[in-house]
Amino acid sequence: MRKSVILLACSVLIASSLVIMSRRAHSQGVQALPYVHLQSTTPGNTENGNINISGTGLFGAKVGIGTTNPSNRLTVSQETDSTCVLAVNSGLTAPQFSTLRLNDRGTPYWSVSKNATNDFSIREVGSSSDRLYIAQGGFVGIGTSAPQHLLSVTGSATDYVAHVFNGDTTGNSFHAVLGGITNYPFVSTGAVFAETNARFGIGVLAAASGNSASGVFAWAPGPNSTAVDALCEGAGGKAVSGYINSGQGVGYAIYGETPQSTNFAGYFNGKVAITGTLSKGGGSFKIDHPLDPENKYLYHSFVESPDMKNIYDGVVRTDARGYATITMPDWFEALNRDFRYQLTVIDDQNTDAFVQAKVVRRITTNQFMIRTSSPGVTVSWQVTGTRHDAFANAHRIPVEEDKPDDERGLYLYPKEHGQVVERGINYQRMHKQAGSTPQISPSGY
Repeated sequence: MRKSVILLACSVLIASSLVIMSRRAHSQGVQALPYVHLQSTTPGNTENGNINISGTGLFGAKVGIGTTNPSNRLTVSQETDSTCVLAVNSGLTAPQFSTLRLNDRGTPYWSVSKNATNDFSIREVGSSSDRLYIAQGGFVGIGTSAPQHLLSVTGSATDYVAHVFNGDTTGNSFHAVLGGITNYPFVSTGAVFAETNARFGIGVLAAASGNSASGVFAWAPGPNSTAVDALCEGAGGKAVSGYINSGQGVGYAIYGETPQSTNFAGYFNGKVAITGTLSKGGGSFKIDHPLDPENKYLYHSFVESPDMKNIYDGVVRTDARGYATITMPDWFEALNRDFRYQLTVIDDQNTDAFVQAKVVRRITTNQFMIRTSSPGVTVSWQVTGTRHDAFANAHRIPVEEDKPDDERGLYLYPKEHGQVVERGINYQRMHKQAGSTPQISPSGY
């Protein structure tokens, strides 16, 4: 067994150096570094040891392992070979596998541990759960000791599970969170996945308090790709929901725009329900052409009116006295007012006689009566009425109105009026930045 001797180079009171080396190295004159070199003055290069302790007093000592110039209470340096710089081994058994504790003036605060399955954890002393947990294989858990993914974060009901903030003020395209996935063959994969099973829970919550900022921005440059894709499989759920509560200016819960005439700002494959009013530049139906459905489409324009007008029509035959009564639905007068009538006599035999038709009693109790100058005449009739139900009275569509100040001089359809695109209301709306107004180019679209 190797033994050591202690060589004292000075008195105890002003001890300037303490050296411990093996007896073999001392007796045989072997040139070897001392195992321990203790000096009370500023560390120098005169004595080198495997362990160097320096300082001006007991509580100011600095310990160096592998270095003659320790800069901290403990400095470990490894420069020459590939062995581990620092290895901590514990013989503790379950459930105590703690190998390192960090204390403050004797009070333990943090415990660094390795368990029987070689998982690593950091726990706040006195807490029943791990703050950081790294499972063998690389799964990392924050707030959980059972991570199921490369990073699993668990928090309480009153905390943010994760708060990521980018405080850049340079205006560069920096990101607080950046996720990506490349060349993965399955459609169910995603760069970012968020899930909640709480009542009224939110999988992803994003806020944008800056001027012209976006809470969520998605970009899909690939062909046939989708920037934002939503799927809802719950009863009564919504795949996409928008809500706006701004009391200033004109805002939109959902906004879509495209500058190309071949694209669509919105496309709905299925039924669409709108509980409010609808404003549009034009409208039509579009169907497969009844005579050539494989090769052609058929369009019909909407019938427009300055009033909220309903149209009703039918065919009736007068009796032996030339009278006929037309009965409308029982809700007819509750829905409509200001009725207009049109009557047209139908003569399939093309006789020489011309027959007259007239309304002899206007609509009363949802009925009106007509009379023809000859009996047994077929009459085509049409009645229009203007809506006066509760919704129509509260939301009457104006026929004309002045543009607000911030839209004057601008157009809904600048190109159709021979104007540059910058004179478009939507262009101005989408390109305004904080404290600036888009410049209008002198020409071109």
